[in-house]
Amino acid sequence: MGKTLGVKFLKASLLYFIIGVTMGAIMTIGSIYDFVILSKLFERAHAHINLIGWVSLSIIGFIYYLILGNPGKPLYSERLGNMGFWLINIGICAEFIALLIGGYAQASSFQAGNYVIKMLIVIFAFVMMIGVYFSVYNIYKTLNR
Repeated sequence: MGKTLGVKFLKASLLYFIIGVTMGAIMTIGSIYDFVILSKLFERAHAHINLIGWVSLSIIGFIYYLILGNPGKPLYSERLGNMGFWLINIGICAEFIALLIGGYAQASSFQAGNYVIKMLIVIFAFVMMIGVYFSVYNIYKTLNR
């Protein structure tokens, strides 16, 4: 199951890589750049999708695929691995969208933005964090078998 779970993480990471690169290219367009610099939340969304979505999921995927996919190290918990996968992805997507909406609200009004959006950003950061904890715990327990 380690290889299958690893492939799921790697496929998801590739999707986030495409989103991050596309967003970065779009952010360089003059009129869009002028709007984007009005809110740090756009930069955070871009960093978030690249670092958590692309880099972190790639690393977790490679760990599952290369290290845990060998016959001598059976996966500690398939269920825990899948729960981690879905929580991380839900957190990444939801927080990315909340950051974009918050960035738009902030740039549009030159103010701090909507408190509901800020709360959603915090909530989904914690959803993602719990998913990461599940994944790291699963990897740790498998390595100690």
